[in-house]
Amino acid sequence: MLRIVRRPVGMRARVIIVWHSITAVVTRIPVAYSLQPLLGGSQFVNETECRYTEFRNAPTDDHPYKRPMIYWKILTGRLAFIVIYQNIINMLQGVLRWAVPDVSGRLLKRIKRENFLLREHIIEYEKQHAMLQAQTAVHIQQTKSQESSGMRQRHGAGDEDATSFV
Repeated sequence: MLRIVRRPVGMRARVIIVWHSITAVVTRIPVAYSLQPLLGGSQFVNETECRYTEFRNAPTDDHPYKRPMIYWKILTGRLAFIVIYQNIINMLQGVLRWAVPDVSGRLLKRIKRENFLLREHIIEYEKQHAMLQAQTAVHIQQTKSQESSGMRQRHGAGDEDATSFV
């Protein structure tokens, strides 16, 4: 049974990039949700007085129903707070990503050591392979030179015999 069913061999992944984007989205959703009250999503309603909650000038003002300067100041303050808040959260996320590595230091050293040993093994193999090829080339050259010298000796003896028959 063990010959048929084998345990799967795990493969090493450099980085799981999908999880980085998922965590980025998951951390940005609560930040945006926590800023909703500032954007005017919820306002306290006073039941004793019926009043339009928008910042507008009174109907008796020189510019009726226009937005006063205080409205623009409050809106600017809200938007500035949102930008600063989101930037602070993003900086904290960056610091946390930097402080908490994807790969532990010991594992990173081990991976580097294995890569070093692998490179050394490849270099040693290539060196032995090159030496073997060089030895083979020298051996082939020596056998060719021996064959050619043997052929010269035979041709020389054969020439004398050939001339004697003519």
